[in-house]
Amino acid sequence: MTLFTRAALILLLWSPATAQADDRPDYVDLGGRGIASWRCAIFANMAQDRSEGARLFQLGYSLLSRFVSDEVAGKVTGVDWTKIPPDLLFVELPPAPSLDFRLGVLWQSVSHGVRYVGKAPAVRDYEAENCSLIR
Repeated sequence: MTLFTRAALILLLWSPATAQADDRPDYVDLGGRGIASWRCAIFANMAQDRSEGARLFQLGYSLLSRFVSDEVAGKVTGVDWTKIPPDLLFVELPPAPSLDFRLGVLWQSVSHGVRYVGKAPAVRDYEAENCSLIR
């Protein structure tokens, strides 16, 4: 078997279709990016960059809506919960009246830990956490 044949065989056997055949998202990544997006939205708003703050908030809302709704539906299985951001562990609480209620509780949890007085610390943390790279 030639080197080219081996490489082609490996690519055929390991494809995105076989990597996650059930088409489930990576919940650790989904939750982590959602929390990071919301933290960065807070930093951006405190730094007076309202459009970036809105973009990051909407991104976090979208990612976390998927995470929370899938968790409520029992689809989040086989996840290493030690790798999930601590803010997301609230989903273990008794059922809430709606998805938006749960997301509001989560937003409160994230924003509670991020309190600054002044623009400079928010700009510093926005840059330190590479918030502009979150997509």
